[in-house]
Amino acid sequence: MTRYASTRTHIRTVIAVAIALLLAFGVFVWGVTAAPVSAAPYQPATGGVTCRAGSFEQNDMAGVYESSQMMLEVYPCGGSTVFWMNSYGEHQSVYLSVDRLPGGGLLTEGYMPDAKHGGYLDSLRTLAIKPAEKGWIQVATITDDDHVHRIYRLMKTR
Repeated sequence: MTRYASTRTHIRTVIAVAIALLLAFGVFVWGVTAAPVSAAPYQPATGGVTCRAGSFEQNDMAGVYESSQMMLEVYPCGGSTVFWMNSYGEHQSVYLSVDRLPGGGLLTEGYMPDAKHGGYLDSLRTLAIKPAEKGWIQVATITDDDHVHRIYRLMKTR
């Protein structure tokens, strides 16, 4: 009778260890694979881009936009570069995003003026970049007293 009791104890021990291992493995797998399907409303989705702490995440607007007069490249983490042509030649200036606009747009301030003539697009430091219909944006140059000076319409190309 003791022989069967030790066998039963052995079987119970093996079963208990197997269940414990299965539970531990299940918790491990669940912990590794359980992740939110989408970002919480207050956390912008970065689309795989990790922005440096303190930078302005704008991955939803990132890309290259073009018209016959200018090209705008919006970077995923807080900056944009404008390339434009006028009667004085080709120019480029860099802007940093400082705020979000209602409707998902960006408010940018001039950071690095054009090296050739030392200015910004329309000689104004502030740009508002707003989404328009699918695949298009509008870029407005803003005066120092917060009035729209001019609006450009650009198509997303990349």
